Formats: sequence, structure tokens, C-alpha cells
Amino acid sequence: QPVRLFGDRHSRQQTVYERDPKTRQLAIAAARPPHTCAVCGFNFGVAYGAGGKGFIEVHHKRPVSGGRRKARAGDLALLCSNCHSMAHWRTGKLPRSIAQLRRMFRAGLRRRVK
Repeated sequence: QPVRLFGDRHSRQQTVYERDPKTRQLAIAAARPPHTCAVCGFNFGVAYGAGGKGFIEVHHKRPVSGGRRKARAGDLALLCSNCHSMAHWRTGKLPRSIAQLRRMFRAGLRRRVK
């Protein structure tokens, strides 16, 4: 077997699911405060100024991979990159709920304060 080096080019095939950009915009418009993480309260515009203004990730509470259906704005949650990663990290199939993430985040804050 040939030695594989970091930076080598590899081809990969993957399945992606279409998302409706209008639903994303509705979810962002409905959020209060706008562009703020529903778990930790992080806002990229506050933290990074003009360079971060308007940036936020949108998380599907029910996975899109579960089948074809129309997502509603209420099916989406605004999350910062860290919280979005934690929603999916080491969960098996289903992502963590927003409530689970909030409990994890608050527990982490309590540990840091001690």
C-alpha cells in the first residue's frame, strides 16, 4: 500500500439534503434577540463587530435526513458554531435537544464558577 500523506487529494461522494433559504430567513427574523444563540446567548455581531454582524447557524431540531417534509421556522433553532457542533457531537443518530444543550451549558458554567 502506498504511503498517504497529509494534504493528498481524495475524492468523496456524499449525500446532502436541500434546505429552504426562505425558512431559514423566517427563523432568523422570528428570533428574539436576532442572530443570537438559543443555548449560550453568543452573538457574532457583538463579539466580532461588523465582521460578525448577521452571522448565525441554523439547526434543524428534527433532522432533515429523517425524510422529505417541509420545515417550518419553529422546527429551526439559531445556534452559534460551538453549540451547533455540540448538538451533533457523539450523539449517535439524533441530535441533542435545545433543552439538553442548555442544561449542559449551565452545568459547565456552574463548574467554572467554583
